[in-house]
Parts: sequence; structure tokens; C-alpha cells
Amino acid sequence: MGKNLKLGAVVISYDYSDEQLFENVKRYIDDVDLMIIWDNTPQERKKLRNEFWINQKTKTLIQTTGKNEGIGYALNRAVECAKQYECTHLLTMDQDSIWRDFSGYRRTIENDQDKDIAIYAPTIADAESDFVFWCNKPDLYAITSGCIFDLEMMQKIGLFNEKFFIDEVDNEYCIRTVKKGYHVKIYEDCYLYQHFGSKEGQSFWARQTGNYSAFRTYHQVRNRLWMWRMYPHQLNYRYHLRTLLLTILKRSIVIIAYEKDKKNKLKAIWRGIADGVTQKPI
Repeated sequence: MGKNLKLGAVVISYDYSDEQLFENVKRYIDDVDLMIIWDNTPQERKKLRNEFWINQKTKTLIQTTGKNEGIGYALNRAVECAKQYECTHLLTMDQDSIWRDFSGYRRTIENDQDKDIAIYAPTIADAESDFVFWCNKPDLYAITSGCIFDLEMMQKIGLFNEKFFIDEVDNEYCIRTVKKGYHVKIYEDCYLYQHFGSKEGQSFWARQTGNYSAFRTYHQVRNRLWMWRMYPHQLNYRYHLRTLLLTILKRSIVIIAYEKDKKNKLKAIWRGIADGVTQKPI
């Protein structure tokens, strides 16, 4: 007997057009029972239009506070909404993630007999190169986009950490899930194609660290240092090396050599280090 999913979905949008978003959403909307679009775009730059989605005749709710609340806050409100609609599971999506066979992914999960799985996740590939980033190994960290969360188990694990705001929200939740005795399962035959970082004006080396804005760079540095402090025994040496060498050292070198807005991005790294060391992550 397979699982009987009543599946809600949330896609978090920021400064994105209706038409672009709909092109991605329509790849999976027929396989979900509720579609929530959380618009984090500030009110003065609002792009999503309710009338557009009404005209598409979709089962869609658009929610916003008129400002950027971050990833954790949006996900937690979506969890609450999905429960109100009596959903059993919640799919979480980025605005620019691309499914090629979401129906197959859902069927795979419904037919999975493994118990104690709190998070189901696809294999992640780069949309630009098809390079595979995440593959099928037990209890790996899964990025938010493409994950399906068991809402009953979430009641025991807890909600997302809103203080992280954007980066490491997914990693923190995965670690907490495993600490509670549940599992993260990644399917090697189910692919989600993801865009990483900004593509505008990138050189080869800028692509290696994402060419992220100063705002995003700050949160990457601060939140990875927070993770270091919160889970010193759960994180392996590769994570610590990534924090030190990729997020801080290599990122600084690439900013100086290749990227624009150097001053603000370097300031963001130093502020991220200071706040990551001195502020409380919870």
C-alpha cells in the first residue's frame, strides 16, 4: 500500500514576473492539491498580479506582507496554510527551479515503503550545465527546492529557523531532522534543475562562487558560522572547509579579482564574520 499524499506546494518568489513563474509552476501544478505563492518582493517593486493567476484558473493562493520576510518566515506560513487545507505533505520550491518529470517524482514517493522519512528530495543538477550536485546517499543535506516535507513529522521536528532568513535554512532543518531520529531521502533517478547565483556579467571564476549580491554574501558567511557553532559534532570537516575556504577565502579573492560592487561585498563578508561569531543563532 502506497502513501496517500494530499500535497500542498509553496514557491517563494522575489522580483520575478508572473509569466516566468507560471512557466515553471505549470510543470508541477497538476500534481499538487494546493499551490501557495509567497511573494517576498517589496511592495514598491511588486510584480505578481492576482488577476493573472485568477485568469489561469489555477488552485493558487498568493500571499505576501509587502516586504522581504526571508525564506524561513515564508516557509513557516506556508506550513500553517497547508495544515489549514488538511494537506499531509508540503512541496517547497524556488521560483526558477525546473522539473522535467514531477509526476514521476511524486509517484516514487507515494510508492516508497521506507518509514521515518521526514524529508524527500530529488537529485539536484545545474540548469546551465546538467552537472549533478546532490546524489543518493543517506541523510545528506537537501536544498529547500524540490523537497517534500511530511507535515505530521514536522510537528515533532519543529518549524524552520526564521532567524537564518535565507541561507542554510535547509541545512539546519536537515540536521535537526536527523538529530530527532528521522531521515532525509534523496532519489537518484528524480532530477530537479536549479539555477545557482547571478548569471549577469559573470566570468568563469565568478561563477564558481555564485556572483552573489552583498546582501546574500553577508547571510552566507554569517549563517555558515552559526551552523558551525550550533552543530559542531554533526557537521563534517568538508562543511567546515567549505565555510573557511569557499565562503570566506575564495569568495574574497574572486570578488577582488572579478566581481563588481567589491567594497560592499567585502564589507558584507567581514560583517558576516563578526555577526556569525558574536550573535546568537537561536
